[in-house]
Amino acid sequence: MVKDKGSMNSKAQQKEREASKQEKMQEKQARQEQNRLEALEREKLAALEKEERKKKREEAQRLQEEERQEQAALLNELELADKEWQAALPDEPYTKDEQAKAMELVRRYFDEAVAELRLA
Repeated sequence: MVKDKGSMNSKAQQKEREASKQEKMQEKQARQEQNRLEALEREKLAALEKEERKKKREEAQRLQEEERQEQAALLNELELADKEWQAALPDEPYTKDEQAKAMELVRRYFDEAVAELRLA
């Protein structure tokens, strides 16, 4: 028995359509997998950037704390020096000119100490 040409074409076309459908499905799955991998890569990158920002923030906080401690130590030293200076003062008061010279000297020491802290 001889099958007609139309029926043969129909089966061949059906197989072709099925193969095309399978190919499209595979392409779609490949795109989905690629998108998933890209999303994972973006998440990893975002996590690394977040960690880097956290480290920078912690380092800045640590430096600020060190600076604050150094300033507190300097202030304590200045206060101690002032107390010693006050204890060493004679009972009679200094003249205004002597007080101005002493204040200028203390101001200069303080300015030098502050400048040193800023450079550190």
